[in-house]
Amino acid sequence: METKIYSIKTKLIKSFVIVACIASLAGAVSAVLLRFIDVEYSDALIEYGFAQGDIGKAMVSFVRMDGSIHDAVGYQIDGEINNSYEKAQEDMNNIPGYLDKIDSSLKNQETKTALAEIRTVFEQYTKLAEEISIEGMTTDSAKTKAAQDRIVKELEPLSDSIIEDFTTLMDTKVSEGDTISDSLTNMSVIALAGVVVLIVLALVISIWMGIRTSLGIANPLKACANRLLLLSKGDLKSPVPEVKSKDEIGQLAEATNIIVNGLALIITDEEYILGEMAEGNFDVHTRVEDKYIEDFRPLLMSIRAINIGLSDTLGKIKEASDQVALASGQMAEGAQTLAEGASDQASSIQELLATVTEVTEKVTTNAQNAVQASRKAEDVGKEAQGSNQQMKEMTAAMGRISETSKQIEAIINTIEAIATQTNMLSLNAAIEAARAGEAGKGFAVVADEIGTLASQSSEAASNTRKLIGASIAEVEAGSQIARKTAVALESVTEGIQTIVGIAQEVGEASNQQASSMQQIDAGIEQINGVIQSNSATAEESSATSEELSAQAENLNGLLAKFILKRM
Repeated sequence: METKIYSIKTKLIKSFVIVACIASLAGAVSAVLLRFIDVEYSDALIEYGFAQGDIGKAMVSFVRMDGSIHDAVGYQIDGEINNSYEKAQEDMNNIPGYLDKIDSSLKNQETKTALAEIRTVFEQYTKLAEEISIEGMTTDSAKTKAAQDRIVKELEPLSDSIIEDFTTLMDTKVSEGDTISDSLTNMSVIALAGVVVLIVLALVISIWMGIRTSLGIANPLKACANRLLLLSKGDLKSPVPEVKSKDEIGQLAEATNIIVNGLALIITDEEYILGEMAEGNFDVHTRVEDKYIEDFRPLLMSIRAINIGLSDTLGKIKEASDQVALASGQMAEGAQTLAEGASDQASSIQELLATVTEVTEKVTTNAQNAVQASRKAEDVGKEAQGSNQQMKEMTAAMGRISETSKQIEAIINTIEAIATQTNMLSLNAAIEAARAGEAGKGFAVVADEIGTLASQSSEAASNTRKLIGASIAEVEAGSQIARKTAVALESVTEGIQTIVGIAQEVGEASNQQASSMQQIDAGIEQINGVIQSNSATAEESSATSEELSAQAENLNGLLAKFILKRM
């Protein structure tokens, strides 16, 4: 059987209605009892109070009438006789009306029988009283005497019977009135007791229902308020009060249960999500998504946005770290290659420097020889054969100088190629440093320094090329002169003066070659310094690249602790 559920409003209204009904019942009972008492009292007043008055009036009228008849028979004066007779007639006419009133108030058979007997006897009395009055209303003493005797013998027994009946009727009415009075007194006491009982019952029921209703409202409300107070202090584990009622209080308790348990689930879920994120696991999802409703939904969306943002940021950092690691590895390889190339350049330059020094010494010797040849031109003829042999040797030396100059040109080409490669590596390093952002600033400075050194190397190589070109031109000129000298020596006889002039030209050319070779030597020294600087810079770049690669590996190791969200 389904239990009917009442709301608090209905319960309160029901309680007040019950109390009001009990109070109304008490009032109604009081009103009914008072009305009943009033009717009974009115009936008693009419039937017994007024009836006793009517009986008394009838008795008084009868006694007065009886006395007037006696007077009318006993007086000897006509005026008094007539006056007494009229009074007797007046009372005689009034008595039937009193008897009728008395008859209307009689309720039991005994009184009705007594009244009927009074009527019968009264009729006899009135007939006899008329007869005796007619006989006795005279001044004749004998007739008056005879009438008086009849009154005593015949009328007075009837009069006594009527008075006795009236007395009996009066006593009966008085007794009944006393009984009714006692009944009304008892009834009023009972009515008063009933009203008091109803009032006490209404008071007790109202207090009981008030206490029951107030406790039924106050206790669950207090329990729910205390639980919500604990919730406001962060307590999510204390039990929610159980309320068995299905009214608004039960709904409040159920709502409190939903609020507490819902918040507990949401906060526990957030603790789980944030704890996993704190441990580095960003591939985490809510376990109670259906609890994030209405105003709680943005909270979940914010946590998801933080999760996705951090995961994306860490993913990009990992990608950048991988690129930095790759670029730093490539840079380290390039720097190592550059360092090796710079070392090879330094070795080549050392060899070139030794060769140039040797060429310079030979050019100086040639110049000195040319001067001596000019001075000894006069002895050419005598030493023509020896000079011819020396000229051949000089021609061979000039050929070697030419070959050495060509070797120097090849070395310069190698230097230019190395400078070009160094410049390209510097450009690549600058690009990778720009990609690395803030972490690649230091490397960008090294790359820029390498580019500067490469530019200086290229410029020095270009200058050396020019000097060597000039030297080669001078060597070619010296070779031609040597060949001409050889021809001239073979034809010394054709003109020693011509040989002397040529010897002077050779001496001047040799001096110029010596000056050029000194400039070549200085240029190579400069190239050597640049190459040494390039080598040191390349080694520093290699060390920096290795450090950057180690830092990238370290960053990758740190990022490996995070489990990023799968997109």
